[in-house]
Amino acid sequence: MRFRNRFIILPVLIALFAYMFYAIYDEVKLQVISDYNDHQLLLARQTAKSINTMFEHYKDDLSYLSGLDHIVNMTKTGEQLLASYYQININNIKAITRMDAQGKIIYSEPFVQGVVGRDISNQAHVRKLMETHMPVVSDLFTAVQNYRAVAYHVPLIKNGRFYGSIALLIPFDAIIKEFLDNISLKGGLYGWVISEQGIELYCRRTEHIGQSIFDTSVGFPSIIAIARKMIRGESGTGYYMVRDKDNPENAMIKQHAVFHPIKLPSTYWSVCVAVPETEILATLTGLRNALLLIIGLFVIVGAIYTYFFIRTWVLYKEELKRKRAEAALRESEKKFRELSDLLPQIVFETNLNGELIFVNKQAFELFGYSKSEFKKGLNMIDMIIPEEREQVLKNVANLYNGKKEQDSEYTALRKDGSRFPILIYSSRVMKDNKPVGLRGIIIDMTERHHSELILRESEKKFRSYVDHAPDGILVFDQNGHIIDSNRAITELTGYSKTELLGKSFQELVPLREHVWVEDFFRILKSKGKTDLDMSYIHKDGREGQWTIDAVKLSRLRFLGFFKDITERISLEEQVRQSQKMEAIGQLAGGIAHDFNNSLTVISGYSNLLLMGKHKEQFDYNEGLEQIIRAAERAETLTRQLLAFSRKQIAQPEVVNLNTIINDSSKMLTRLIGEDVEIELKLSEDLPFILADPHQIEQILINLMVNARDAIHAQGDAADDKLITVETRRILFNKQMVKSHPGSEEGTRVMLSISDTGLGMDRITREKVFEPFFTTKPEGKGTGLGLSTVYGIVKQNQANITIESTPGKGTSFSIYWPLAERDTMDKVVIRKSSRLQHG
Repeated sequence: MRFRNRFIILPVLIALFAYMFYAIYDEVKLQVISDYNDHQLLLARQTAKSINTMFEHYKDDLSYLSGLDHIVNMTKTGEQLLASYYQININNIKAITRMDAQGKIIYSEPFVQGVVGRDISNQAHVRKLMETHMPVVSDLFTAVQNYRAVAYHVPLIKNGRFYGSIALLIPFDAIIKEFLDNISLKGGLYGWVISEQGIELYCRRTEHIGQSIFDTSVGFPSIIAIARKMIRGESGTGYYMVRDKDNPENAMIKQHAVFHPIKLPSTYWSVCVAVPETEILATLTGLRNALLLIIGLFVIVGAIYTYFFIRTWVLYKEELKRKRAEAALRESEKKFRELSDLLPQIVFETNLNGELIFVNKQAFELFGYSKSEFKKGLNMIDMIIPEEREQVLKNVANLYNGKKEQDSEYTALRKDGSRFPILIYSSRVMKDNKPVGLRGIIIDMTERHHSELILRESEKKFRSYVDHAPDGILVFDQNGHIIDSNRAITELTGYSKTELLGKSFQELVPLREHVWVEDFFRILKSKGKTDLDMSYIHKDGREGQWTIDAVKLSRLRFLGFFKDITERISLEEQVRQSQKMEAIGQLAGGIAHDFNNSLTVISGYSNLLLMGKHKEQFDYNEGLEQIIRAAERAETLTRQLLAFSRKQIAQPEVVNLNTIINDSSKMLTRLIGEDVEIELKLSEDLPFILADPHQIEQILINLMVNARDAIHAQGDAADDKLITVETRRILFNKQMVKSHPGSEEGTRVMLSISDTGLGMDRITREKVFEPFFTTKPEGKGTGLGLSTVYGIVKQNQANITIESTPGKGTSFSIYWPLAERDTMDKVVIRKSSRLQHG
């Protein structure tokens, strides 16, 4: 031990001195890098300040010009002033322009074809100027004359009014030449500038200019980390790694960098000044070489001194290593045996002759031999039934010859002669590149074979259940091809199971409904389940209807249940036809009754007028008025019938519901009566709709008269006699569209009329829109009021809903589509009648 410690002292001393020298060198290096960073940061701040001062100078000039009336009003004198300013600054700017308040260029010096009159209000910096009325600087762009420039706009504001702006077109190359090029000429320094969005405005690698630094620096995370700080407007120091393009091996070099923001109106740039670490450390080369020489001498002396010690020490360690390996091997064998005894499978190893040289305790339990019998020597081949031994020997020979044998199933033989199935996984044992035996595991397959038998029986029963199911069943793959079917689906389609397998589901559907099949599978894949009613084609060519309920079994498998509904659809169609004929009969009877009443009045009074008898006892004016009123009632009935059938000629206008409601409020108040209160809840900024104003007035009258009658039907039981008229904007989402068939997603205008009247039960609600259906006493209503409302609503592609509770009241809600922009340009927008007539 003393001998070893004596030889360890020298390497320790060498390491200590090396560490001291390294610490000194590292301290000096850090100080030098810090000094360079301070110098570079000062240079970056000076550059930022110079560029900022330039823009402040231009701001002062343009602010002065923007206060002149000749510039604001853009007189001839104003043009001369701008031209003079351009001539004075011709070496620093490329153009000066005047933009009006709408974003259109009204003057440019020098004049360039196509510039004056151009609308630039869509440019981001111009939009910002028009919103904030503050000076703005544009992003870097390439002018028509093929030079890079930025535009600097100063707003024209007089007496609080925005008159546009004066803008300078500043060539970016001039900014580079004056403020940035000198950076790259100073002792290996390298400068680059990026915008607030990370676009490289200036870079030594010209191919990077105009591109995002996050695109040009892919694979250089240290550059991206500094760039993220720069676009946040931070100031600081750091370093990044880049490839040395001057090095033929394209090696990575370290660049120390400082960065500082350049504050500009409405935005900012950020300048970065970097220098290679090799440039910084060039002054430390002498110190580094001296330290390396001293360390080298110590290393040489130490190497010679320790050579003899190492030689002796290696011999000692080899002996110690051998003893430890033997002990570890014994311990490993012990652990291996303990672990193998815990396994439920048999672990074995044989020699070249097939004699077992190792087995775990599971072998004793499974084969029935004792440990002593195994030790005496058992051959693996004797534990396999005689009729399979030839195959075992063949497989073993293949293994020794290098062929891979994944697994082999045999019938094993116990000591008592009983047989059982086993599965053997094995591989050859190699020593000095030669096979010396086999090693593997044996699995008892008795329980697995029993489970497979039960599974086959279960699958047989399940197939029987599926084939006897009353509904058709199909299983599809991800492409919609049929991979399984049951007996009911073959009876339904006429195809045999063999004909169905591999067939595309679209082949069972008419061509006109193929688009539904595509939607069906798209929804099924995304949501996992769906249902659909569609047509199908029988093998003999006739069509039928079925309803489908489908679920997603896995990413590649889908299950569908098919029920034939052809007969049900036919019966429903017969019921609908019967209902139509019943409604037509009811409609004809109502029309005949109402027209007969009107014709009776017209005929009676016309006969009296023609007879001319008792002239002194007959009021001719009253007779004519009765005839006119009867004709008007007939006309009203005709108009209601047309609206009900959606055939009334409408004269649509772009209208605002609030305007029509306000204009009709006095008339509606007189119509409803003073005993019922009308409350208006009209939403502000209501979008326009396209509708016939007279039809909307008709809807208001019909719904509010019904609401009044429902309130009066309450009698004294009604505490609050109130009709509420409400309008508001509402968004139709997927859920709303689902509950309003025929509608589409988007914004709608809602008109709601609610009352505190008698309310309706479910049966009344279902019949309320039927023609001539009324709950009023005979002679009190035609039964066409709400059917007319329904006809107008459907004629205008709108939707109507009812919410009603007996004893609490009713609410009708109508959802109108918005007027489209091109329609508003073509159709006159209806204004309030009060505004029209003063």
